[in-house]
Amino acid sequence: MTTTRAPAVERLRHLPVSERRTELESMVAEQFRAVLSIPDDEPMPLYESLFALGMSSVLIGEVQHRLSDLLGENLHSPVLFNSCTVAQVVDYLTTDVLPDMFPQSASAPTALPLAMTRVLWDNVLHEMGAGAA
Repeated sequence: MTTTRAPAVERLRHLPVSERRTELESMVAEQFRAVLSIPDDEPMPLYESLFALGMSSVLIGEVQHRLSDLLGENLHSPVLFNSCTVAQVVDYLTTDVLPDMFPQSASAPTALPLAMTRVLWDNVLHEMGAGAA
């Protein structure tokens, strides 16, 4: 069992609990931005489908390695592959990977607005060929 945490996790630990999720979102978005070649001056959409942004299974592997190195934790690529948005990846990290850093009340996953949920499902159905043309 490791007693030393990754520098990024230590940085989170020194923040007030109320600021940790925002900082983690920023860290995760930075990794996705780098892999997807999104310029630093463009915001990384937290609720937009990663696959609509150009994510592929190869790039998921790259993000997995980057986040594992950043957080000092082994992440499971199937979970990342099934997480359709940056916000869902952050939810996974706060609840399953770093739960001691995010008390349940401070990190309860936020529900997607109904319109965003519809857009995500429309994208999935379109990719499966079942969506309207």
